[in-house]
Amino acid sequence: MKDNKRKELIIRSAKERFARYGLKKTSMDNIAADLRMGKATLYYYYRSKEEIYNAVVKHEFDEFQKALVQLEKDKEKSFKEKLFEYFQIRQKTFDDGYNLTQLHIDAVGLMHLLDAKSIYFELISVEENFLKNILTEYFKKEKKSEEEIKAYVGMISKFARGLILMTKVDKKRFETEPNPENEWKTFVEMMTK
Repeated sequence: MKDNKRKELIIRSAKERFARYGLKKTSMDNIAADLRMGKATLYYYYRSKEEIYNAVVKHEFDEFQKALVQLEKDKEKSFKEKLFEYFQIRQKTFDDGYNLTQLHIDAVGLMHLLDAKSIYFELISVEENFLKNILTEYFKKEKKSEEEIKAYVGMISKFARGLILMTKVDKKRFETEPNPENEWKTFVEMMTK
């Protein structure tokens, strides 16, 4: 139990360090110093900064996945509410989980280096499964084919991923804090008509 708490502490601290300085500019010395921990102790828990970084990204990913599972199970919310909340969860996750955002951005530029087991593709699969489940429920009465639902899933998933990236671009381009909520609202309204 003590080991798990220590690992959680390392992940929380490293998350901030990686978010601020990135993977390349972060060292095991930096992480150990932030924690006021000996480097040997840090190596006891993680063999490298890459291993810590992967644990940080996995932690952010797990939190995102838990939020989607909880939303999917909510029987009180309509499809429209779930779809809108999905965008809110996604935006919050990618705003708060800077390392997950960086993974998303890096994946676009380094697509040729990703293998099928990449956490980036796992992230896409989790989102697509969530969307497939809520769309299947939504279209139950209309008896949409699996192929039609798959097309909707792809469209929504690509829109959401693109929105995250373009929000970052617009932030830099206009030197303001963009608010993509209007785009979500318009998109959700179009989807539910």
